[in-house]
Amino acid sequence: CGAQGTHDMRAFLTNSGVRVTALCDVNKQRIDAAKSHIKETYGSDDVKVVSDFRELNRDASIDAVLMALPVHWHSIPSTDAVLNKKHMYHEKPMGMSVAEAKHVRAAVRKTGVVFQFGTQQRSAVSFLQDDQQFGLHGPN
Repeated sequence: CGAQGTHDMRAFLTNSGVRVTALCDVNKQRIDAAKSHIKETYGSDDVKVVSDFRELNRDASIDAVLMALPVHWHSIPSTDAVLNKKHMYHEKPMGMSVAEAKHVRAAVRKTGVVFQFGTQQRSAVSFLQDDQQFGLHGPN
């Protein structure tokens, strides 16, 4: 429920096809701040709150999860979520190493869950224009 997770959650709260039902963080202040956004949208902050990702991932009532963790935590909770058949939106990077990223990818392939990886900074027009300004891409 840090900066990126809250940003993503607030975007989810604008989508009528999504319902935020649970929050997971070890930091109570972040949980409280996230709950205030949920209350503002739904009129109630009645959501499940857990501090252990394993508990969240094993909850059969949850269809999908957002992984927006500190980088050193990306691959372990993500692999656990995938193996618990959770669909996922995953912030970059997938892990601390190529090996960790391949581990997550193997779990996705094994289970067939829907997996989306946040690569906006590689595809959004505004970032492409910035890259061209600094000569990071060749001519179009």
